[in-house]
Amino acid sequence: MKQRLFLTIFLLIAGVSFVEAQSMAIRMKDGTGQTIGLSSLEKVTFSNTNLLINQISGATESYSLSKIRKIYFESVPTGVDDETLNRSSQKLSFFPNPVESIIYFRNIPNENSILKIYRMDGSMVLQPQISTDNNSLDVSDLDRGFYIIVVNNQASKFIKQ
Repeated sequence: MKQRLFLTIFLLIAGVSFVEAQSMAIRMKDGTGQTIGLSSLEKVTFSNTNLLINQISGATESYSLSKIRKIYFESVPTGVDDETLNRSSQKLSFFPNPVESIIYFRNIPNENSILKIYRMDGSMVLQPQISTDNNSLDVSDLDRGFYIIVVNNQASKFIKQ
């Protein structure tokens, strides 16, 4: 359980460079939670069985790892316009996840789109082009692991089995 939680936190922190996160959210098993602005964080560490969050103000918060259900980064919208609403309803998506060999895409923009696929260490491993006519991608040559797909300034994670 601890290894899984540590891996999740590592992947979130490693993936934060691909998204414009503005806050870190901690959700507890009892349904409570807290959202902390990234600009107020000084340091996030682990001490024995606790997650310690040091804020720039000098305050330190401690969370028991056994009580944490989920830690994730999120972007806080400052407003929504009609263009944003239209784009979000047509957001590019893919399936299945996890994938063994072929990823299929939905809501591909009319123009050709360049995908960039990165390993978790930041190395780009593929840069294929997709379109409404070519809506699948063979990833069978990729090693097993976690990957990031970036297309049209949108980033998503997938697992290659």
